[in-house]
Amino acid sequence: MIMSETFSLTSDAFEEADVEHYLIANSVPISTPSLQADLQRYCDDSDYVTLYKETELSSLIDMSPYVVKVHQDHPLLHQYIHNAEANTHWSGILLTVTKDISFKSLLNHLRQRLLVSFSQGRKGILHFANPAVANYFFSETIEQTDTNTWLGPIKQVCWYGPNHSPNQGLWCKIHNVQAALETPSSDEDPTSSLQWIMTASQAFAFKLQNIDKALTDYFAQMSLSVTDRQQWLAYREHFQDAETLGFTQFENIYHYLSLCEKKPSHGQQDDNYRIETKTKRLIEQVDIQTVQSLQEDQKIPHIAQLLEKETSYVNG
Repeated sequence: MIMSETFSLTSDAFEEADVEHYLIANSVPISTPSLQADLQRYCDDSDYVTLYKETELSSLIDMSPYVVKVHQDHPLLHQYIHNAEANTHWSGILLTVTKDISFKSLLNHLRQRLLVSFSQGRKGILHFANPAVANYFFSETIEQTDTNTWLGPIKQVCWYGPNHSPNQGLWCKIHNVQAALETPSSDEDPTSSLQWIMTASQAFAFKLQNIDKALTDYFAQMSLSVTDRQQWLAYREHFQDAETLGFTQFENIYHYLSLCEKKPSHGQQDDNYRIETKTKRLIEQVDIQTVQSLQEDQKIPHIAQLLEKETSYVNG
C-alpha cells in the first residue's frame, strides 16, 4: 500500500494511460440526499448505475452505492475529494481498470463480491465502498494475494484514510499486480449463489479494525491526540502484546498501555506523554509465561512492581 500526505488523487491516480476510473459512491441514510443531488447535478442518468440492482440486495436499493465512470476533471470526483478531506457528506472509493475491461464486466465482478461468508457459514454484506471498511479489507491483510484475488480485474483502489485509524488524513492506494491476468466475462450472473469466503488474513484485518476502535476509546479517555501513523502503530503493537499476556478486559489493557507510555520529564509539555516508537517494548521486560499464568487482576500489579525496579520506566 502507498500512502502519503502529498499523494494527489487527481494527478497521481490518473497518471497511467490506457485505463478507466470508476468512483464507487457510498450511500448511507444520512448522506443519501446529498449524494443523489450531486449525481443529478454532475452526471447524466446514463453515467451511473446502482450497484445493488439485479442482485440479491435489490430490496435494499435505497441504500445501494452508485458506480460512476469518472475522469480527472469530473466534477463528481472533485466533490468526492472535498467530502473526503472535509469529512462530510457521502464518501467512497476510486477503482482503476484497464480499458479492455468493460463497464458491464466490472459491475458483474463487483456484484459477485457484495456478499461474504464468514464464521462458520454466516453470510453478510461486504461494504467495500465504505472507506472505513476498505481501509482494512484492502490494506491490512497479511496475505496480499487474498486482496489481489478479491480484486480480480481491478488494477488499483484509492481511498481516503478514515478517522480513528493509522491512515487518517492520508490518501491511500493499493495496486493489484495480478490484474493483468484476469479476464472477467460480462455474461456472469451477478444473482448467482457464488460469494466470497473471507480468508483468515482478511478476518485478521478486521480484528485490527476492532483494536483501532478500542485505541480510539483509550485516546479519548486519556485526552491524547495521536495522529502520527507510526505512533498509532506502536500503540497497536502494545495492545496486541497485552492480549498475548492474557489481558481480556479493556480496562486492564488500557492500564497496560499507560504503563508502556513514556511520562514527560520535568519541564516538558503534556503532549510528550506518548508511547515511544523506537524503544524496547514493555513485553520484552517481563517473563511472558509468568504473566500469562497469573489471574488477570494480578497481572498489572506484578508488571508495575517490576517496573519500579527498572530505571528506564516509571509506574503509570
